[in-house]
Amino acid sequence: MADSIIHILNGDALGEQFPADLPGNTIVFRECLIEGPKNVVAFEEFFESRAAYLSDTYDPSAKEHYSLELSTPLMKMVADIKPSEIILWFEEDLFCQANFWFVCYFLVRFGFNGKVSWAKPSGVARFNFGLLSRKALTAVFKGRLLIDITKIAPLWLAYSSNNSDELIRLVQELSHLSEYIIPAAKAYKDMNTSFIEQSRPYTSLLEITKKLKPSSFGKVFVEFSQKEAVYGFGDIQVKRIFDEIVRGNKGLG
Repeated sequence: MADSIIHILNGDALGEQFPADLPGNTIVFRECLIEGPKNVVAFEEFFESRAAYLSDTYDPSAKEHYSLELSTPLMKMVADIKPSEIILWFEEDLFCQANFWFVCYFLVRFGFNGKVSWAKPSGVARFNFGLLSRKALTAVFKGRLLIDITKIAPLWLAYSSNNSDELIRLVQELSHLSEYIIPAAKAYKDMNTSFIEQSRPYTSLLEITKKLKPSSFGKVFVEFSQKEAVYGFGDIQVKRIFDEIVRGNKGLG
């Protein structure tokens, strides 16, 4: 299996549009490490805590599927398959970057010494693979960047300990990758505040909600997603903040 290639995809949407003629097998990284438990002591316990969180927060069946579809394939990849190359398909937004940093940390902790590349969308698609055709995704594959995971793994440690200043410092040392990652690191610093009301997502969403009125969450979500694309939040994450805003600002309606 030493000549195999594993593609780790950032979600099901990319999986559905992924070019079938690219060499290798895929693992879909169904996670949202921008929230929930982040402290890794032992991976088995960490994965159990993540499965429990996702099950309690989103889908009761998540706990059952987590091991089968994510943690077990990841462990098998580093313990048994040991591919010659792992290709990480992650965008530049914070949602994707948190997952990207974790995967690099995971690979380092398991001593993976094969080739690791970052298949990164660029330009208007840097936050959204969905804007790309299969032909364009093939071009991303061909233009993938070889990365040193030992330099990226520390980003997870800074992020998971809520040390946004250290995260930014480490990103600035990444030379040719810094420009792609620094927006997400700075967005995290702006989100990592003592109170949610001080955070950039909250203040930005409050401004949008005042303009559009809280009766139309759909329009609020669309505008927030355009204005704050660097966060990569889905509708559930934005709705939580939106509900906090509505509860705390009774005069908005």
